Amino acid sequence: MKETKDKKETVIFNEGNVTVTDVRFITPHETYAMSGVTSVRKLREEPKRAAMLFLCLVGVIFAAFGTNLAMHVIGAFVAIAAFAAAASQKPTFFIVIKTASGESRALISSSNEFIDRVVGAVNDAIVVRG
Repeated sequence: MKETKDKKETVIFNEGNVTVTDVRFITPHETYAMSGVTSVRKLREEPKRAAMLFLCLVGVIFAAFGTNLAMHVIGAFVAIAAFAAAASQKPTFFIVIKTASGESRALISSSNEFIDRVVGAVNDAIVVRG
């Protein structure tokens, strides 16, 4: 931890465009006063794959029951492409902070490790603040 000269606050975490100090939690879109933060948690949201899996099923049906070679080929292509798209989707991770006015999704990332580091830093800031 290091002290900044101008602000008299201790920097606990500074990575990319996110900074956590004992006084503030700074995200790209908002700054939160640590004095108002009562708790922090991580939330994981799985991607919505239903549409891609439905398209995959339609492709399989066309590939299996098509009336000509073009329908078989197009159906197989659609099924493979839709399955690949569904499989490549990653979960999204959120930092949810709780204040007296309620809960707020403060930060969004596809990196579980990054969110874990920020949650740890916010927890440390809560402890430092006392």
